[in-house]
Amino acid sequence: MSRKIPGYLHHKARNKGKVVVDGKTIYLDGAYDSEESRRHYDRIIAELLTRPERPDLINVTLARLAVCYVEYAKTYYQKDGEPTQENGLIRSALRPLIELFSSLPVADFGPLKLKLVRERMTDRGWVRNTINDHVGRINRMLAWGVENELVPPHVQAACKAVRNLQKGRCKAPEGKPVPVVELERVEATLPFVGRQIAAMIELQLSTAMRPQEVRLMRMIDIDRSDATCWEYRPSRHKTQHHGRDRRIFLGPKAQEIISDFLKADPEAYLFCPLDAYNEANERRQAKARSCRRTPRRPVPEPKRKPRHGSHYTKESYGKAISRACEAAGVEKWSPNQLRHTAGTAIRKKMSLDDARTVLGHSDARTTEIYAERDFSAAREIMRKLG
Repeated sequence: MSRKIPGYLHHKARNKGKVVVDGKTIYLDGAYDSEESRRHYDRIIAELLTRPERPDLINVTLARLAVCYVEYAKTYYQKDGEPTQENGLIRSALRPLIELFSSLPVADFGPLKLKLVRERMTDRGWVRNTINDHVGRINRMLAWGVENELVPPHVQAACKAVRNLQKGRCKAPEGKPVPVVELERVEATLPFVGRQIAAMIELQLSTAMRPQEVRLMRMIDIDRSDATCWEYRPSRHKTQHHGRDRRIFLGPKAQEIISDFLKADPEAYLFCPLDAYNEANERRQAKARSCRRTPRRPVPEPKRKPRHGSHYTKESYGKAISRACEAAGVEKWSPNQLRHTAGTAIRKKMSLDDARTVLGHSDARTTEIYAERDFSAAREIMRKLG
């Protein structure tokens, strides 16, 4: 859409130049037709030409844009009707932006202001990779705004030019990689967890599956047609939204671990917290009966039964392990570390490509992150040759 350029006018009473923009008269600096007056006119015309085509975009503030984007993210970033953790990460990324520029019109936002937002993140002690990811989320919000005609295209294009922070060339600290957990620590915690949690831990160590994948195991997702190696296809997994297929193969050791948890209902989750509660309750009652000398009348069922989900959540699985670490007196570790530990063991015994296949990575570089390199072979070679 072409925009008519307003002309340079003469206000004779004041002997000054003037220009009319959007029905508003702007009197120019200096005398009429002077160099100062002409420069002022050129600046106004330049600002007019770089303004968005739609005048209503001037009234869209970053706060309004952020609210609209967060509402959109609630419906977009979902899996099986449940919001993913990306929603929380988006709110975290937008918080420094709103603190600094909540009332700023979107049309006035640009790369320099985006760098100020990035500096605010650095001042908070956020690690470099997190800052880069959050800046990417802000850029995705701007791109969504362009798509929905809330953001001028030139604003999003300019902000996209802001490069990521580079390692060793910025003040942001580096994040620590997820370490492996020593098997001694894992074994020390096993006596302090229930039967279900212990099986989940051992299954992760034997298959290198993700915590989410072990939590959501169901009979319907396991193909047992090959008795030597079952095939487990998780109903939900990390790369599902990319259209990738995830298959986890369960050998004899993994089959033995889950054999006690197979259920008749194909839709039921193998590892259910309610089962763990009932088993613990039965043990407590049996212990109480063995210590009781005289028989006691049966206690009626409580009117309000405890609330337990159909499967373990990310939080409940992690808390169970954390409490077990405290009881065992060992340093705390998380379920994610089990995958790194298993991936490292696989990487030592097999090739990088084989480890990539087992871990379900599309890129071998990701496998190198999850499975620490085995330098023992290189050390032995250099002992002989170096």
